Amino acid sequence: MFPHYVLFLSLQAFQLMDQDKDGIISKNDLRATFDQLGRLPSDKELDEMVGEAPGPINFTQLLTLFAGRMSGGV
Repeated sequence: MFPHYVLFLSLQAFQLMDQDKDGIISKNDLRATFDQLGRLPSDKELDEMVGEAPGPINFTQLLTLFAGRMSGGV
C-alpha cells in the first residue's frame, strides 16, 4: 500500500502527535501538537479532525485516513 519510507515517516509523525504516548491520537494530543506549531484550533476544528475516524486514532487508523485522503475520499 505505502512504500517503506512513507510508513517510516508516518510513524514518526504519529509519535510526535501522540503527546501522551498512549498509542492513540486524542483531541488533547492534537491540541498540544498544534500549540507547539503556534496554531490554536477551535474545539470545533479539533472535534471535526478526531471525528473523521470511525474510532480511536491509532497508527493503523491514521494510515487508513491518509489512504482515504490520497484516493480522493473525505
